[in-house]
Amino acid sequence: MPQLDTVYIFFTYIWTWFILYLITLKVKTFMIMSSPKKQQQTKLNKPSPTLPWT
Repeated sequence: MPQLDTVYIFFTYIWTWFILYLITLKVKTFMIMSSPKKQQQTKLNKPSPTLPWT
């Protein structure tokens, strides 16, 4: 029954895009919620001395 195959493929396609959309929404809200954290200032490291064999 080709109609059932077509319907199955269509619903699978729609379901996949819907899930991807929900994941992107979740990631965006997660990024918004986690962004206000303060960033720690890192010390500037002295450059390492050149190696004698280079």
